[in-house]
Amino acid sequence: MPSLPADPYAEMQLIGAILRDPHHSMLQIAGEGLITQQDIHMAEHDLIMQSIFALNADGRTISVDSVASWLNGRGNLEAAGGYNYVASLVEHAGDLEEAADLVMQAAVRRQLLFFGAGVTAKAADEARPVDDVIDELEQGLIELRRRRRQRVVPIGAIAQLFRERINRQRAGTWGAPRRVGVRQIDDILGPMEDNEFLIVGGRPGDGKSTFLKWAAYQTAIAPAPEDRRGVYIADFEEGEAVVTMHFVAMISGISTTLLKNATQLSEEQLQAVMDALDILSGAPLFVDSIAGCTPAIYKSKVLDAIQQCDSEFGVPLAWHGADYIQLMVGQGESSVATNTFISHQMRALCQPDKLGLPALCSAQLSRAPVGSNGAPREYVISDLRETGALEQDASIIVFPVRPWLLSPPADETVRRLEENVEAGGRTSRQWLAEPIQWKVAKNRNGGTGKTDLLVWHRDTGRYEEDERVHDMA
Repeated sequence: MPSLPADPYAEMQLIGAILRDPHHSMLQIAGEGLITQQDIHMAEHDLIMQSIFALNADGRTISVDSVASWLNGRGNLEAAGGYNYVASLVEHAGDLEEAADLVMQAAVRRQLLFFGAGVTAKAADEARPVDDVIDELEQGLIELRRRRRQRVVPIGAIAQLFRERINRQRAGTWGAPRRVGVRQIDDILGPMEDNEFLIVGGRPGDGKSTFLKWAAYQTAIAPAPEDRRGVYIADFEEGEAVVTMHFVAMISGISTTLLKNATQLSEEQLQAVMDALDILSGAPLFVDSIAGCTPAIYKSKVLDAIQQCDSEFGVPLAWHGADYIQLMVGQGESSVATNTFISHQMRALCQPDKLGLPALCSAQLSRAPVGSNGAPREYVISDLRETGALEQDASIIVFPVRPWLLSPPADETVRRLEENVEAGGRTSRQWLAEPIQWKVAKNRNGGTGKTDLLVWHRDTGRYEEDERVHDMA
């Protein structure tokens, strides 16, 4: 018999994931049949998993301390590596599904070896009819194959879930409707479904990142404390400190130009910044700046945010997002193939059997769209085509419409927004305020259309309704 296949590191990742988030992990393991006790190979891991399954069966809390106590009470703590080893597994926590799949693959290979050895012995027994041996072989392979298949769900079970959701909504216990946070877009979309995958597409400087931050601000910061909901954003372009600065600008109304150099702030502005930081400290908002982030790493981060949002703030996570999505790390021999892999993975994360939360992600268009006359034009859904499968995977696609880029304005038009006039009376080289619309170009479950003209304040990241731009389209 050759050495038995095993994946000790995957077992460590699996146990770490369970200890990190035992409630959701055990629900997932029970609901999807991800793993069984017999799938664990390493002796110390087998003892730890025994304790986890036993604690779960008794309805007791699963934690490092409770696992260690359970093992110690049966004289198995040292054999399981000791308290410090059990505690260290949390640091190795990986994606639950991926780790479970790797552990199961090794377990199935072990079972195949044992099964093959048994078939060999039976085939060598000339007293056994050949047909009996073949029947046993077929039945054994069927059982092994079942372990590699996802379970199917009858429509009745899905209908029951939908029934419960309707009852909870009508009873007022469903929580706040999931919305983007830009009022006029919310009017077009209505409440977002749990599995919505929204893409904000555009070119550099179009406000894609600001859109995500403004939506997060409207969800996790601006509402009254009792109405706030959590948001997780993975930012692949800027560090956490820079992202925080943008939120401070939104809250305080102080431009990011001033915030970059605190010595320029007046005492009143400094106090406004301190007040904004106090507001941020109490907001259920989670921001990461992750280099080399894969969809699996992203998922584990969102799961962390879900747990912390509940334990620290007592509210659910409303949505999660990536800025921008093509900067994630994926698989594929070309950029299009890689982006397609990322798109499929992110779309799958929104499904009820994964995270079951909407995703709001920004995406960079690969070229500047121009019309038949060579002039800039509005973005359309097909402009995402060169970025992989986002065009097909997204359930909602939103684009900015910037009238001043489509048709260059006269200087006096720019100056009608006073923010664009410098102290010396000159027109600012870069527009600090400009009219903008947001166009819902695709919506699988609802309406499409454009918002009215809004004012985009570049220096603070705010989008505001303002009568000054009503005739600037």
